[in-house]
Amino acid sequence: LSSAASDVYKRQGETENKTLHTMYLSIAIKLLVGMLGVIFFLRISGKTQMAQLTPLDSVNSFVLGALVGGVLYNPDTPVWYLVFAFAVWTAANVSLRYLMRFHRIRRAIKGDSVMLVRDRRLVMREFRRNGLEMEQFRTMLRENGIFSMFDVDDVRFETCLLYTSDAAD
Repeated sequence: LSSAASDVYKRQGETENKTLHTMYLSIAIKLLVGMLGVIFFLRISGKTQMAQLTPLDSVNSFVLGALVGGVLYNPDTPVWYLVFAFAVWTAANVSLRYLMRFHRIRRAIKGDSVMLVRDRRLVMREFRRNGLEMEQFRTMLRENGIFSMFDVDDVRFETCLLYTSDAAD
């Protein structure tokens, strides 16, 4: 009787090991598919780097992370759901980028650039509207190699969070 019980426990242990190995293999496959899906998405959307994030790029990052994370940590979700979700999200994104060729849609999604300094005068209304503090503005100027606000004629706050300015002579 003890030999039979021992055999039952041994078979249960082997079954648990196979289940554990299958789970690890499933996670590895989902991670690889997720990584390839993100790379494919970046290639299709035309992004070569994530250094200049627009609001749309930020949303894409959140959604792609949620897709991979949701499928990865839910063992009942097959990897094909991830592939399907990537396909749908990529198609929606490509469509949206096509629609952004139209000025009104692009402006609604990305916004407009605004002048923070015009003719050497601060446009305080734009600072308030964009929630920008003076210290943040000075930091942005320093990051662009401008160390005095008296050295700029015009400063434009761009939608992709880059700042361009014309130095005064």
